Amino acid sequence: MAYPVVSAPYGFKPINLIGGQVFAGSTRQIPIASSASALNNGDIVKFAGGTLVPTALTYNSTSYDAGTVGVFLGCSYTSPATGQKLFSNSLPASTVANDIVAYVEDDPDAVFQAVIVPYSTTTSYTPYAVSQAYVGTNVFVNSTNVGNSPAGVVPANGVSGQAVQLASGNTRLASTAPFRIVGLNTDTGVYVTTQATTATSTSVTVPNTTGITVGMQVYGPGILQGAYTYITAISGTTVTISAASTSSVTLGNFTFFGCPEVKVKFNFGYHSYYAAAGV
Repeated sequence: MAYPVVSAPYGFKPINLIGGQVFAGSTRQIPIASSASALNNGDIVKFAGGTLVPTALTYNSTSYDAGTVGVFLGCSYTSPATGQKLFSNSLPASTVANDIVAYVEDDPDAVFQAVIVPYSTTTSYTPYAVSQAYVGTNVFVNSTNVGNSPAGVVPANGVSGQAVQLASGNTRLASTAPFRIVGLNTDTGVYVTTQATTATSTSVTVPNTTGITVGMQVYGPGILQGAYTYITAISGTTVTISAASTSSVTLGNFTFFGCPEVKVKFNFGYHSYYAAAGV
């Protein structure tokens, strides 16, 4: 991934704490068992037998994954080959060592930046743009690719391939899911401007839908930018929007805007520090 173009997921990147709390950037050191599964920087992790393992959250997980403790940010261990202490961005699968320790962002109030991807029942690497209307909605974790590297990411860099994922239909989700969108990263926002036709209705006809997705904001003739009108459905070249245009102009320039990076935090009950049951 090269800014300002977001080409692939990179896991969960801690950027802040919710509510204006002080963010010190501190981590907790947690052991990882020898010969464990691979972990990449940005992967969600959990406790299992007192040590750290990858999350079991998947594309539609609504249940709490017991022991979820935060995000893996690297590790240290003594190399079995050289006997020297190593500090690594990632942990290769089946690493044999007696002192593997992970550095974990374990604050349950942490806010993470992550790439959002469309609904999928398998691995999804394609960024998907949403607008301000999606702030407050819940999202799942696309983690079927935990420990792997997506296209465009060098495996040696140890970058996570995890992302947050929309529900079926890529519409807003009020029901239970592990994460809540609390903001957008507008620095990497995507704009698509095209001449389209509309009337006083909730339909906009575009020449083609290249770069346009459900969830993007739309503004143009009869649609104020400050109204935060957004796309609710796309069928062929017909784009359905959340509020009708008030203009009688039938042809004009319309702009569609969305952000492929969102700011999220764990919903209550999905982080082990905010769950009454132990593991």
